[in-house]
Amino acid sequence: MNAARQAEAAGGPIAAARQAVRRAPDQPAPLFLLCRLLLGARDPEAATLLPRLEAFPAYAPGWHALGGTLLAAGSGEAARVAFQRAVTAAPGVAESRLGLAAALLSLGRAGEAAALLARAEADLPHVAALPYHRGVCLREAGDAPAAHAALLRAVALDPGMARAWFALGLTRQDLSDHDGAADAYRAALAAQPDLHEAALNLGVALQEARHMDAALDAYAAAYRLYPPAFGRIAQAMVTAPAGRLWLDPDALRAVLAGRP
Repeated sequence: MNAARQAEAAGGPIAAARQAVRRAPDQPAPLFLLCRLLLGARDPEAATLLPRLEAFPAYAPGWHALGGTLLAAGSGEAARVAFQRAVTAAPGVAESRLGLAAALLSLGRAGEAAALLARAEADLPHVAALPYHRGVCLREAGDAPAAHAALLRAVALDPGMARAWFALGLTRQDLSDHDGAADAYRAALAAQPDLHEAALNLGVALQEARHMDAALDAYAAAYRLYPPAFGRIAQAMVTAPAGRLWLDPDALRAVLAGRP
């Protein structure tokens, strides 16, 4: 008996969803939920349900949720189709356009995803997530200057979006603007003080800019936030042009732990 059958036999969520479908066979929500649960359990019965979803082309929430399930399962092309259905049914919903862009990105179509998000921004100019994700796609496509412009727009719309500041820092590092990258990572940490990746990258940017004392402070912060980052800190200090070879890891740990 597979996992889905065992869960149903035990009266789990699949059983409840199946009962809901039986009670309301003409309603889309239970059918979409059952299909998603079966997909999550890798039950082949999901394939038999997918054609039944065609009866509900305008049910945008169901298509959007199905796209998320398929994307999480690594089925990028199927997720693209589901998200496209959601966008067609409800073109004014930003989340479905973002989902479609994520599916395209998973398929290696970063440029197409960026173009899609640019069109979405024209319709929804005040949604900061759109230029943020467009910047991520443009960076993935290798267009750092365009990514930088998109991410600047994102943080202008939402100065508290830590992930946008972090992506801006990465993009500025791509452009060899290490001082600018450090400013972006500081803004990311101001928005999300526990973002250890921003503290670590701040150290890298400062080290690249040859501000070694400040870099050690940033590395110390990253180490306090996430001690397993020590290996990456040690590697960064060795490989950067302004780095220093620490032959004794315990000595480096002591230095980091002793900084304010």
